[in-house]
Amino acid sequence: MVTKERDIIQCVLEHKCPPRFPVNGIQLDFVPWEHSHEPQGGYDWFGVHWTKEKDGTQVVTQGFKRLNDISEWKEKDIMPKLNLYDWEEHAKSVTSVWDRENYFQMIKVQSGHFERLYSIVGFEDALISFYESEEDVMEFFEALTQTKLEIINRVKKYYNPDVYSQHDDWGTNLNMFFKPDMWRKFIKPHVMRLVDECHKLGMYYEQHTCGHVTPVIQDLVEIGVDMVEIQSCNDLEYIKENFGDKLILRGCFNGQIISRPDVGVEEARKSVRYTMEVCGKNGGFLPSVVWGIKDPLVLEAVKDEMSKCEMELCIGSI
Repeated sequence: MVTKERDIIQCVLEHKCPPRFPVNGIQLDFVPWEHSHEPQGGYDWFGVHWTKEKDGTQVVTQGFKRLNDISEWKEKDIMPKLNLYDWEEHAKSVTSVWDRENYFQMIKVQSGHFERLYSIVGFEDALISFYESEEDVMEFFEALTQTKLEIINRVKKYYNPDVYSQHDDWGTNLNMFFKPDMWRKFIKPHVMRLVDECHKLGMYYEQHTCGHVTPVIQDLVEIGVDMVEIQSCNDLEYIKENFGDKLILRGCFNGQIISRPDVGVEEARKSVRYTMEVCGKNGGFLPSVVWGIKDPLVLEAVKDEMSKCEMELCIGSI
């Protein structure tokens, strides 16, 4: 029986039923220049100013706008000059602690096409620009894709991870920020090019996206996305039933329940069991490490319920 986390993750990625679910089997890091890494925030490589919140998250500084209108992006020359950053030095510090024999490695890249657009011009103006500045958005996204393709190649050269993970939030708890057809017009072709480049270089492609994105899951399968890190607000049963043999699910626990300050042990257990039973059926599931749980009794219950489900669901062997 294979017990290495790396081999078990490989089993999952090959859509086999694993002997257990790997929870801590991925070593990951971020491209460091996408947000400020100063203690109180600061500028990123697009010239966007970020503020670090008390919980450690970063948000675009209130009232800050990099551009008044997306049509200014060429005039202001906002695309980052990637050769100004010391990729080799950062990669050495990151990969020196990687255990490539026993674990999978992942590099996460934040601020996908929509996130980058609204970080530059503001959320409302980003949505309006799809209607009023279509050509400018198209040109900006094309330039951004070229930059991201270069980033992918630098990630491969200097870090050589197993998985390239791209972040880009596309929805709220209830629906997408925009109509699916608008996503297909403005964003889908660019994601496809990123997927193709990763595959050409021998890396798996993961798409992280917060919010309800069930309407475009089939599109992600069509363009070859290997894995999605999505939230519980999606129709997980539909996704698993229709695409479970083609798409790996990662994460998917309901943080709005199990991380809620007043959640009880039994409610947390019930939520975890639902996610494990739906997403873990026949494999194809990588549970993310559960975070944000303050109550140690709830945390212990969550881990225990995951273990129980694992023994019930994981009957495969490699």
